[in-house]
Amino acid sequence: MISLANPLSRRAVLAHAGRFAMSAPLLTVLACKQAASNEVRTGFSGATMGTYYRVTISDRGRISKLDHLQADVERILRTVNGQMSTYSPDSELSHFNATARTSWVGVSPEVAHVMTTALEISRLSGSAFDATVGPLVELWGFGPDKQAVISPDELRDRSALVNIGHHHLAVKDAPTAVRKTRPELHVDLSGIGKGFAVDEIADHLERADIQNFLIDIGGDMRAHRSSPNDATWRIGIERPTVGPRTIHRVINVGEGAVATSGDYRNFFEANGSRYSHIIDPRSGAPVRHELASVTVVAATAEEADAWSTALMVLGSNSGLNLANNLGLSAFFIVRTDRGLVDLPSREFQRFLVS
Repeated sequence: MISLANPLSRRAVLAHAGRFAMSAPLLTVLACKQAASNEVRTGFSGATMGTYYRVTISDRGRISKLDHLQADVERILRTVNGQMSTYSPDSELSHFNATARTSWVGVSPEVAHVMTTALEISRLSGSAFDATVGPLVELWGFGPDKQAVISPDELRDRSALVNIGHHHLAVKDAPTAVRKTRPELHVDLSGIGKGFAVDEIADHLERADIQNFLIDIGGDMRAHRSSPNDATWRIGIERPTVGPRTIHRVINVGEGAVATSGDYRNFFEANGSRYSHIIDPRSGAPVRHELASVTVVAATAEEADAWSTALMVLGSNSGLNLANNLGLSAFFIVRTDRGLVDLPSREFQRFLVS
C-alpha cells in the first residue's frame, strides 16, 4: 500500500469537490435562434450531483404543466444518483464497490448499460478512459478528501496501479450483472454517468412530446429540435485560461450532445509543477502535455462525456488522430509558444460558427 505524503503546498482552483459547477470547463448557451415569432423559451433548473442542472425549452406555444415536468426530471436524477453515485453508500455502485466478491453481482439495466459503454470507450481509446481510475483521483487529492494527496515522487511505487484497469471489470445481460476479478476494484462512473443522466432526461422530454430543448448538467449538454427548420442551439466553448470566464469559439448544435474536458479549472501547483485533475489511467499520474481542453459533439451525452476525457488524456496529437480515425467530432485547444491553437477534427468543422 502506498504511503500518503503530507498535503502538498498547493494553489488550488477548486475549493471543494462539491463545487463542481465552479471548477469544470463549461459550455455556455449563447442563443436559441428562433424560427418563428410565436416561439417562446421557458425552463427550470436546480441542483444535482454536486453541480447544477438546467432544462431550457423552446417551443411554439407555452408548455403546460411545467412543474410536473420538473418533478419528473428530478425523479430521474434521483434514480440515476441512486444507481451510480459513489457519494451515497446506498447506491447500486457503492454496494458493488464495497463487496469483495468476484462472482457476478446483479445490477439494474441502466448501470449495466453505462458500464458497457465505459468499457467500449476504454477499449477504443487504448485505456485512456477508465472507470476504475477513481482511487488514483483521490490519492492525488482531487476526490472528496482533499487532505489525501500523493507525492509526485511516490509514483515510483507502482502498487497504486495494481487495482486499476477496466480489464478487471465485466458486464453481462439477461439478467444484467457485473463482476470484478480483483476484490479491491473500485468503479467510478462520474466521467460518464452525468452524461447518461442528460440522455435519460432527453428521452423523457421526447416521450412528453417536447420537441425543441436543451439540457445542461454541469456543462454536459444535449440539444434536440423537431426539424431542420426549427430552433438551433448556439453554444460557446470556454477559453481555457485561469481567471474570468470568456468565450473562445461558438458552435451551432441542432441535434446532439456536447461535453468539454480541460485541465485549467481544477489543478494544484507543487515544486514549480502544475498537476491537473485529469489522471492518465495508464501511468497513474496527472496529464502533463500542451492540450488545454477538448470539446466533443456526439449522438449521446454519455459518449460525449467519456470521449472528452479520453481525448484529453491522449493529448492533441494522439487524440486528434484517433478522433479522425473513428469519425469523432472533437475540438482541441492547444497551448503553444504563440498562444492558443485550435485543432478541430474533420467531423467537427461543420459545427463551428466563429
